Amino acid sequence: MRIDFIAPFLMLTSSLMADSYVNLSVTNAWSVHTALNGGAFYQEISDIGTSEGITVAYGNTLSNSLRSEISYSYHGRFEVNSQTMYMDTNFNKGDAIGSYKGNVDSHNFMLSLYKDFNFNSSFGAYIGIGAGISRNRSDSIDATIIGEYFGTPAGNDLLSYQMPGETIYRFSKQIMIGATYVITEAVSCNFGYKYLDAGDFGTQSGNVIATALKEDGTNISTGNYIVAVPSSRGELKAHEISIGISYHF
Repeated sequence: MRIDFIAPFLMLTSSLMADSYVNLSVTNAWSVHTALNGGAFYQEISDIGTSEGITVAYGNTLSNSLRSEISYSYHGRFEVNSQTMYMDTNFNKGDAIGSYKGNVDSHNFMLSLYKDFNFNSSFGAYIGIGAGISRNRSDSIDATIIGEYFGTPAGNDLLSYQMPGETIYRFSKQIMIGATYVITEAVSCNFGYKYLDAGDFGTQSGNVIATALKEDGTNISTGNYIVAVPSSRGELKAHEISIGISYHF
């Protein structure tokens, strides 16, 4: 009687295990045109660079063509490199009054659903959608801006300061398309494209210490100024290509 009870459970467990896999992929992402907004200024960013990353995933087959997957991805050191556009009436709208440089990291925890297309015994393709939570962290961003923006005695010379970094948790979403190739019964490889919308990133507001500079970057004052900087927000969106390997069990 005990054997009759255990046998179906073992068969079900074996079936589930046979339809499961783990995947490891290396990625390269490049950001989409975005803008970082804060206070009275508008920072136009053509992109925030590229980022090498890694994805670790665990998946289960739901049917002959559907599978679910949970994954963690890391995208490191997107580079913020922007010109600031002044928006107040004291300056002509669109005048560049400074620049910002820094780095942004993103950790993505996602749940995805895939549709598989098997062309023959070795080659296949897939499409997928996913959603989850992203942890986006910006380092302190180095800023150089015209002193008159803050009304300091530096006038039209430059002020150099750091905008405080911030960690933000946001809802994120992604779409995927790619190809697979079966190497052995237990091992396959994949090559794919992903569009990722990881939500906001930005900096904190606060009072910071700024140093006055000449146009050539040399100091013009031995003293420092205390300036109030507003918080800023931008959107982290990226195209990504990946190559990976899966182990099926």
